[in-house]
Amino acid sequence: MQSQALTRWYASCSAATASAMRGERAAKGLSLEQVADRSGIPVVSVQRYIAGKRAIDVAILAALAEALELSPRELIEAAESRLSRMDEIAARDEDWCRSPRIASRA
Repeated sequence: MQSQALTRWYASCSAATASAMRGERAAKGLSLEQVADRSGIPVVSVQRYIAGKRAIDVAILAALAEALELSPRELIEAAESRLSRMDEIAARDEDWCRSPRIASRA
């Protein structure tokens, strides 16, 4: 049970980090090729990291953050902010689904 929770937490963190990278890339108008050139990471790998399809280790995170003109800390903070928003939305959705009006439709 605990390992499932840890797996879900890690997946959420990875998704939030990928989302933060996509947002930063879009905000700066950078192509995948530009991020790849700046980071020294192959384009296909950058695409997988930014899509959240590949786990990111610390060295890769640092290289991608630098390519996005951020410090690793700034990228992690952006991911944490997105994760907090995702948690807030999930809590609101859960509360909404439990409301008597919605529960009676089930």
